[in-house]
Amino acid sequence: IHDALQSQIDAASPAPAAATTSAAARVDVSNVYGAWRAVGEGHTFGHAIENVAGYGEYLHGEAIAVGFVAAARLSADFGYIEQSDVDRVVKVVKAHKLPDQLKSPLKLDALFSAMQKDKKVRSGKLRFVVLESIGRAITKDDVPLEKVEEVWRTVGGID
Repeated sequence: IHDALQSQIDAASPAPAAATTSAAARVDVSNVYGAWRAVGEGHTFGHAIENVAGYGEYLHGEAIAVGFVAAARLSADFGYIEQSDVDRVVKVVKAHKLPDQLKSPLKLDALFSAMQKDKKVRSGKLRFVVLESIGRAITKDDVPLEKVEEVWRTVGGID
């Protein structure tokens, strides 16, 4: 997805919807679960943003864009991708005039509470879709909450 979005930027496409549609069309859907993971990156964070900020404060795509950046940072924290890859994700998000930070700070405890409602939670444990590499997403369920808190702080989460 990142490569597809980056190619849209390189082609100077001004339409985020077209870029998203184009990127989704390039996902190999022969593995439905793998396609879900690739498209699902950022949703655990993004849905929590929507829930805590109040539905309507963010468009769905705006919340997911912030979540996408957060998931990329989490991926880098695990050593899967480099900081330059995170910078690339931020560039793609900004190029499509989407936020890479919260519009206003949100409380960490409320964000964590909202994340517990995510459909990927298993046996009370949070699961995240992270980038194993650019273009390859995996689900990770052994994520220390301290790492998640650090990532939330980078996008505007507060105590």
